Amino acid sequence: MKTQFSELPNFIWSIANLLRGEFKQSQYGRIILPFTLLRRLECVLAPTKEKVLAEAEKCTKMSPDAAERILRHKAGLSFYNISSMDLRTLGETQVLDNLETYIQSFSPSAREVFEHFRFSEFIEKLNEANLLYIIAHKFAGFDLSPATVPNYEMGLIFEELIRRFAESSNETAGEHFTPRDIVRLTTSLVFSGDDDELEKLSLFAYHLRPLLHEEKDLVHIDLSDLEMTHYRLNKQGVRHLQLEEGMNEEYRLKGITDLGTGRFKDEEIEFLSDIIARLNEIFAGDFTDDDLFNYTNTIVDKVRENDVVMKQLENNSPDQALMGDLPNAVEHAVIETMEIHENFAKQLLEDEDKSSLFGNILLRMLLKQIEA
Repeated sequence: MKTQFSELPNFIWSIANLLRGEFKQSQYGRIILPFTLLRRLECVLAPTKEKVLAEAEKCTKMSPDAAERILRHKAGLSFYNISSMDLRTLGETQVLDNLETYIQSFSPSAREVFEHFRFSEFIEKLNEANLLYIIAHKFAGFDLSPATVPNYEMGLIFEELIRRFAESSNETAGEHFTPRDIVRLTTSLVFSGDDDELEKLSLFAYHLRPLLHEEKDLVHIDLSDLEMTHYRLNKQGVRHLQLEEGMNEEYRLKGITDLGTGRFKDEEIEFLSDIIARLNEIFAGDFTDDDLFNYTNTIVDKVRENDVVMKQLENNSPDQALMGDLPNAVEHAVIETMEIHENFAKQLLEDEDKSSLFGNILLRMLLKQIEA
């Protein structure tokens, strides 16, 4: 069902008419909101669903943490679902059992949202009222895919549904705030004028902005015919270097006779030795130093392909970089190379401590390469 954005909240909330007599008005939102969310999630996951299901079969022998990381990567999102069902395929019998199984097949973070709504409790009541199949079938007819309903519009729909939920609950003024209300309130508090320093900064920004050149074409001046008439070059210290054999001994280049300090080489060896030692502490198994170093370099090369991460490393402190996109980039690189380096990948994906330590090593190596 494709509808205009302005009509969608009305269509969705009209399902509440089916609940009259079986549920209190204050309970409508406990059913409408989670079903809307459920439909949105399955529409978002639809493009990668088959890939996730295929990968889920391979992850059955892995630890839950490792499987979750891999499945998130396959979904390309922070959540996933490993059930082949959706609202359209729940069937007409055992709808309650099928829907509960479907909800439990979501990743932990998504399940927590439905637990907050006490969704299991309400779908059980819907089933007792012989409304569960009807409601699920109604929501299955809404196209809430991002292509049809972009994220911004979906946010407005949720906001409108929350507002109606609050009205149906007979909440008095001050008991309900939508996200936009909160933004307005906090903004008014920030710019209330009570803070002299903030007010000065605001005035400075206000007067500065017109002086900034935003999206203006630069004026190009042709200097090709320009002649410099008032300048003078001084010849200073010009000497002819006599480097040929047979010339004055004073000017001849001498060959290298000393070994030098070797400081750079020593520092490099010390750095690599420390990296190898730390890798040996992380990975268990019969690996040579070359195995460890080659694998680590493979991950480093994959991460270097991420321009966003490299910019973050170049412009931030190491601690700030670890709070950016680097950890996710490392995880993606580990998963993408898993078919070739399965033993290494499993150890990192199944142990968060090892993964964190490995990320720190990669950070050091990447920073070393940037400095070089």
